[in-house]
Amino acid sequence: RQILGNSLSFDTFEEKILKPKGMTAGDFERFLHHDLGLQQLYSVAGLSGKLVTPQEAEELYRKEHQEVNATAALFPATNYLSSVTVTPEILAQYYSRAMANYRIPDRVQVDYVKFNVTNFLAQAQTEVTNLNTLVDDQVRRYGTNLTLVAKTPEEAKSTIRAEILRNAGLGIARRAANEFAVKLDQMVPRKAGNIAALAKTHGLTVNTTAPVDQEHGPQD
Repeated sequence: RQILGNSLSFDTFEEKILKPKGMTAGDFERFLHHDLGLQQLYSVAGLSGKLVTPQEAEELYRKEHQEVNATAALFPATNYLSSVTVTPEILAQYYSRAMANYRIPDRVQVDYVKFNVTNFLAQAQTEVTNLNTLVDDQVRRYGTNLTLVAKTPEEAKSTIRAEILRNAGLGIARRAANEFAVKLDQMVPRKAGNIAALAKTHGLTVNTTAPVDQEHGPQD
């Protein structure tokens, strides 16, 4: 995801602009929802129009609500299957002409390692030394809208605390993934087995995607 053209990634925007102001990606997403809703209301309320005569209005109403009767003659293909003869020669000719429709596209499998955020929550709790202050600041910013987070203030605080820790954990996981990628890139010679060898030294499990083509990509 890119923001402000192609000059700033969303992750950088979140780290350098949102977090210093005590905001999260969720806050920014809610702002966008509300702002887009207002823009939609403005566009609807500001639609241009013109006066029409009663006769014109009646004609338009009749055109949009007039009932139409139609008669159709149906020719189901199943009624004619018995008259079709398929020989091996005809079948081979059809297949040779439509071969592109039956060709399985080139597919690849990708080995990858996952840096699950749950594995970094404990470290995040250690690194975020001002957690209670951040939670209190967030509660004050919500003000009377705190009920949007949870039913009670205590539940809201718990939700906000978990969100702050998760965001911090994502940052730590991202750093770990980048460090892993740098080490992998520096391994020579470059070969498919490098990721498994490096993952083993880090106690990570290598996963493999199902065969995928260029159009659809990995489903997991």
